[in-house]
Amino acid sequence: HYPDGIIKSAKGLYDVFSVDSIIEATVNDGDEIVCLKVVGNKLCQFKKFSLTIMGIKTLENGESNEEIERIIHHVGLNNDNQICDTPYGLFWVSRSGVYIYNGEEIQKVTETEDGSIIAKEDWESFFGERTHCGYDAYWNQVHICKESRNNDRTIIFDFNTRAFTESNVLYNSAKKTGFVNDRHGHLLWGEHPASTPSSNLTGNTGSSPANQNNTAITAPPQPGGD
Repeated sequence: HYPDGIIKSAKGLYDVFSVDSIIEATVNDGDEIVCLKVVGNKLCQFKKFSLTIMGIKTLENGESNEEIERIIHHVGLNNDNQICDTPYGLFWVSRSGVYIYNGEEIQKVTETEDGSIIAKEDWESFFGERTHCGYDAYWNQVHICKESRNNDRTIIFDFNTRAFTESNVLYNSAKKTGFVNDRHGHLLWGEHPASTPSSNLTGNTGSSPANQNNTAITAPPQPGGD
């Protein structure tokens, strides 16, 4: 039993595993592995309360070797729907805020040198066990839903403007799943009851985010601004 272990397959044999190939980055910490992600040559192990970043090196014999580079506490995940891949790196939501990791540095996008973009009290009331997010490649945005049941608040981060907007009418069905993408990059999700007759698979391909009842907008100060 290896509760803190990551097991990798043998070289070229993707369905063959051995206890000799187990990676144990952080052990006996009272935490559990939630999700594994790769950015460039970095393996990211997300637990509920921490992130461990490991560098992946290819040896002369073709085998790979993982070395711990950083352990960051208080940036973990409750579930694997709280993280998504973007062209800018990993984007995830945690109880302590919203983060992006591009393989070199971690940026906390809910804070700037001038303070919090989203007030800590506001974020703590928003974030919960069922908070989840998804990247919409078509609009170049990440949509963050507060809930998967009767969701009444969605925060949208726009990579083009580096700003947050909010909506109280998006994804507000009685129950919904996490997000996936179609081949064009649009977000897809399942919901119940279905908003479309005979189908419970829904997408955001038909409307512009500009028309989605944005009720607030916050953005970091721009250079040269007052």
